[in-house]
Amino acid sequence: MTVAVAIREFGVLSTVPGPQSLDYRTVSAHDFESLLTLTAALGSKDVAPLRLTMRGGRRCLQAVNYVGIIGGFGGFQLEILPKITNALTEDRSRRLLIRMIEQAIGLRTLESGPAVLDEARIPLFEVLIQRFVQVAQRVAERGLTHAYVRTDDLTPFLRGRLRVESYLRKPPTRRHIFEIEHDIFVPETPENRVIAACLSIVAHLTRLHRTRQQIAEVADTFSRVTQSHDPHRDLAAWDPNVHDPAYQAIRPWCELILGGNSPLGPTEKRDTFSLLFPMEKLFERYVTLHIGRILNEGWKVDQQIASQHLVRHLDKPWFKLKPDIGVFCTSNGKKTIKTVLDVKWKRLDASKGDWMSKYHLSQADFYQLFAYGHRYLKDADADMLLIYPRTEEFSDPLAVFDFERERRLRIWAVPFCLEEETLIPGGWDDHAPWYRSGTNP
Repeated sequence: MTVAVAIREFGVLSTVPGPQSLDYRTVSAHDFESLLTLTAALGSKDVAPLRLTMRGGRRCLQAVNYVGIIGGFGGFQLEILPKITNALTEDRSRRLLIRMIEQAIGLRTLESGPAVLDEARIPLFEVLIQRFVQVAQRVAERGLTHAYVRTDDLTPFLRGRLRVESYLRKPPTRRHIFEIEHDIFVPETPENRVIAACLSIVAHLTRLHRTRQQIAEVADTFSRVTQSHDPHRDLAAWDPNVHDPAYQAIRPWCELILGGNSPLGPTEKRDTFSLLFPMEKLFERYVTLHIGRILNEGWKVDQQIASQHLVRHLDKPWFKLKPDIGVFCTSNGKKTIKTVLDVKWKRLDASKGDWMSKYHLSQADFYQLFAYGHRYLKDADADMLLIYPRTEEFSDPLAVFDFERERRLRIWAVPFCLEEETLIPGGWDDHAPWYRSGTNP
């Protein structure tokens, strides 16, 4: 039986009974020690989804930095959900996290049907397994890709290429048997081997009888495929020219299962697993995808900007400047950066605008945007965005922050609604020619 415990970022796990919520959960001493051991092991990898702390003289584990799943330990699973607003229930937080993961990584799924109607009642990891199996079923239904594979054979008839030297060395009594090389058309491809390996992994991890049955049905189609001994190598050999939509859809799922999109890959023990994502990066990617959908024609976004440096020293550039998002205008084949956007996974409070609290803004973030504006933006007037998650305390954009220099550099702190995938308008959009108004819900 699977026991799923859900907390949110900065929530605490303890063995001491107390009021249960997404911010405090009681777990058994065995599960606590198992998580503590895993946390200690991950410390050497600079990955710390849980941090040992003290509360009331008792040891506790606090969730930090990462969201996702840690599981195993005889059926125990820990779900770490994003800390957004207190109004979000556990089920809504779980659904939101699934959507963020799917969109940020490029996971494609089928329309919701009977197989996923009970997602609110099953652990997060089982939901992801179900969705992977659905996509694998689509691959099986459409038919496996095939490729020609060279093979050796002994036959009483000629086909392919005869191994002449070996044939001439045979005694006359054996020359009616031909040693040949020929190609056979089989589903023995890197893509199919990777999928077969992933089906084997999730079959071992799932605790749901129905999901195991579905996996067994799909795995039967892949029974003619040799299971990959090195799935990561086969994944690297995945043919990008396989245009079948089902194969294009399933590849990101395979990368996820094999650990390619998670800071924690498969562990040495097959009964434990982790799918963890840095919340800062997940939010940044989620916002970037949304920004790309609300641009006017001729505008593009780019997350690979790194052409400018802060200073020069001994005629060499020092301290590379890398904004989260650059927005470009393309005209006559020329690409010009017009603004930069920085994405921060941090809770602001619009009611705390005094000189001490400063809405909980970071002075370092403003220094960073100041440097970006001076190095990347050449217009006399330039507006930049600091994007934060929308919460009860921060539901509308703040008034503009003006650097008041010879160049009008301005910063807008703008909330992004995760549930509605919405940048909240309010002042900044009047200074954003790239923004296609009316695209937000």
